[in-house]
Amino acid sequence: MEDIIGEIIRVSWDLRVRRRMSGVGIEMERIYGIKKDRGWEVNGKKEGSLEKFYENKKLWYRGNYTNGKREGLCEMFYGNGKILWRGNFRNGKEEGTWEWFYGSGEISRRINYRNGVIIE
Repeated sequence: MEDIIGEIIRVSWDLRVRRRMSGVGIEMERIYGIKKDRGWEVNGKKEGSLEKFYENKKLWYRGNYTNGKREGLCEMFYGNGKILWRGNFRNGKEEGTWEWFYGSGEISRRINYRNGVIIE
């Protein structure tokens, strides 16, 4: 199969999707009103790292996926680039200690999860 570089496969007033074929997956680039996504899909499921950006090109979200489910460390950021929250996923469910932050960067709270359920 030939590589398709930058082919626009769908365009609407708020969404443009680009696919780039590369080996086993498709690199997806979606551009919404204020956010841009960059990541991979394999067989229609998110795979590997995914990044989403604000219109000002600052990172909004960063996470990892395995077979369409969040896996490992995921983080979300304020528009100023500071961390909003971070936590780990296992098989698509929250796992371990999650932290939320104020816009100043100070920790606002910590919550512990096991298999997607809050534990004390």
